Amino acid sequence: MESVDCTHDWKTEKQILGGKSGIRTECQTFHDQVNWLQVYGKGSQEDPANTYLEFFGPDSPYLPREGYFYIRRLCVDCGDSHKDIIYKRLTPLPDGFSIFDYFVGEWASQDNELNEDFELYSNMLDALNDRNQWQFCNYDYYGIGFPRECGPDGFVGGQWTSLTRGGPQSNYGFYVYRANVDTEPPLPPQQDEDSLDRWWQVFGKGSQRNDVDPTLWEAGSPFIPLDREFYIRRICPNCRESHKDIIYKRVTLLSADFDLPSLFLDTWSSEDNKLITPDNAEGDFELYSSMSFALAGLMPWQFCNYDDNNLGFPRDCGPDGLVGDQWNSLNRGGQSDYGYYVWLGTPDSPVVAPTFAPTGVGLPLSCVSSEVWIDGFSLNGCTVASILEEVEALLPETCTHEALTDLKYLFNVDSDADARESIQTMCEDGWSQVDATEFQDVDPNFDSAFMTEYIQGDTYINHDTGTFQGTAEGENIADFCEGQAKVTKLGGVDGLKECQLNSIMCCFGRDRQPNDNNGNCADPIENNCVDADPGDNSNLCYAEYDNSIYPGESEGVIHCQGLAWADDRGDFSYQLQHNNFFYVSLYDHMYQRGYVENTVESNEVPMCACMEDMKIKVSRADCTQIDVVLTFNIKYERGSLRASPGNDLHVEFNPCQGTNPSNENDESKNNDLASHIFKLYKEGKISEGTKDAVFDTLVGYDAEPGNNASEEACSRAYEDAIGDQYFTPTDEWLQVYGKGSLEDSANTYLEFFGPDSPYLPREGNFYIRRLCVDCGDS
Repeated sequence: MESVDCTHDWKTEKQILGGKSGIRTECQTFHDQVNWLQVYGKGSQEDPANTYLEFFGPDSPYLPREGYFYIRRLCVDCGDSHKDIIYKRLTPLPDGFSIFDYFVGEWASQDNELNEDFELYSNMLDALNDRNQWQFCNYDYYGIGFPRECGPDGFVGGQWTSLTRGGPQSNYGFYVYRANVDTEPPLPPQQDEDSLDRWWQVFGKGSQRNDVDPTLWEAGSPFIPLDREFYIRRICPNCRESHKDIIYKRVTLLSADFDLPSLFLDTWSSEDNKLITPDNAEGDFELYSSMSFALAGLMPWQFCNYDDNNLGFPRDCGPDGLVGDQWNSLNRGGQSDYGYYVWLGTPDSPVVAPTFAPTGVGLPLSCVSSEVWIDGFSLNGCTVASILEEVEALLPETCTHEALTDLKYLFNVDSDADARESIQTMCEDGWSQVDATEFQDVDPNFDSAFMTEYIQGDTYINHDTGTFQGTAEGENIADFCEGQAKVTKLGGVDGLKECQLNSIMCCFGRDRQPNDNNGNCADPIENNCVDADPGDNSNLCYAEYDNSIYPGESEGVIHCQGLAWADDRGDFSYQLQHNNFFYVSLYDHMYQRGYVENTVESNEVPMCACMEDMKIKVSRADCTQIDVVLTFNIKYERGSLRASPGNDLHVEFNPCQGTNPSNENDESKNNDLASHIFKLYKEGKISEGTKDAVFDTLVGYDAEPGNNASEEACSRAYEDAIGDQYFTPTDEWLQVYGKGSLEDSANTYLEFFGPDSPYLPREGNFYIRRLCVDCGDS
């Protein structure tokens, strides 16, 4: 339905309607949010700051017990007939009737029959005009919520939602009509009640394990008061949907000797610990599937059992009945990944967070106040160096230890190495929350198998000839480069995901694209692009797999470009290495320049590979680096330091910066991969072993950066590695024929090997030389 901007609020709307149907106004459209108040949302429609779950409960002024009110569901991915559904209640709500349970829990028929108790419409205009009422509804299927298979004319499947059974729809929201009330109540301030921001971890196992202070959930602690209700939360990522997040709300008072940790971890007992249900109003606690439900009192659980020795929480308790195998135990198996938390309270009624205390490893206390750690700090990027620098700045002058020691305490580890590893793991966890893409998001054809062949120098985009400009693949590459390559983390290509030498290099042997001022491919392509050359920027010395040499210009023209990254797993260059590879290979060289295919006609030599897998030795390569902005917030929560990324990721691709390996004071050697590698080494970002191993491939590293030929470097590298002489043509000899690795059409003069050659006078007395790479020494 076409969007219409509303020029008045819900109060004016109510005056226009006059409490009557049959009146059309400009505000009754699908896009109208002025007259509706969100009370629940999931997926893309989840908006905690603007959702008022309490107004979906039994005491909501927007859902009067006498009936005649409207509820709306918006469903982003539903069919057109179900994207916007209006529920118009006609009859009063009987005692015990829970609108929330019917819509979010199980869509039921009791006191809820179509066109008797309520009507359904596909938009608010129809609802207000009493037209096009839906004609079919069914109900009463366990765990399936609104609207099951109700439809305008008959059965329509796949449009329902469910909290416990998955369901086909995961992006939806429910709304109440603000004109349902004469006077709108004040809207309370909202927060994301289901996040873990206001919870403190007190126990964990498996993936949820953290070294925490278990005394924080003993009876009488600030979190477990003896004089009022409190909450405990269990997170279980591998449990079924209804049990992933359970809230225990304690209603009756505890005695000072009540062993709460044993209740949850050892034996889930019924002693002074019974579930409140309609049949047991004198119980001690309530259970809910989320904190937002607990605070609003919605959908409390209805079943619990207890008292199986050493079987912990929640035994077989469930929302509606027995649910097995969701319990945890310290000695009888059960769920292995879970954590328990205590609540810090609401902003209006906070529980004071604990101060840091030693946890048994004998480390000194953190010199940084708990308030600073809980509030956290922000910085660009997340690396060991940046975290240490920030923490060092936070330490007061009176602190007797350095930043790394402070972090050893916070991570509860003993050694400097473990603290550094913990920082990297924290940063990796933060990066896992960044929006991600894959190469198939660049173009649908670029799946894993395609990209594996592409880096070998195969696939049609390598072998075809002609421009990429205006092609589907070309435009997709260009669009991705200007869009998601700069704001998402791109996944890797098989074969490039575990590079041991922190670097990838591509060496291209052909130019397939005319009219781009790069290489010598030109129109008409059938004459000028059959075997056109890229721009020359390197010298192929020899192929490692068979030791074949390429002296002088015998290899023809090649173009090499690479990228490198730091060891630190949180570093921008490490995390976004595949964004950089996309730019180097698919965008900068293939799309913009038309450079494709490998340099040697052999399956042993790939076009692009991890540096250790290139199988050729070259004099040098150009390179590209990334310059990145991404803010991380670092704070102490759930028993450890956590890194949370912002939404401001922005990547730029630039020529790499480098330091001359032959002159450490010369830091201006840019766009040279060997110099960039040397710069990373000098900054402590890669090891000396990695640097030296890369230099084994970029053999002209110590020549003047930018010197493509470096024939002397080729000769030295070959003779050092292989032990044989590297044949280098001189001005005294002219090549007249060549085969294999010594075939050099650009510098071979076959006509001077014929009967009329001036170099072969008929009267004799001349010399001919044969060089044979693989012959015996004699």
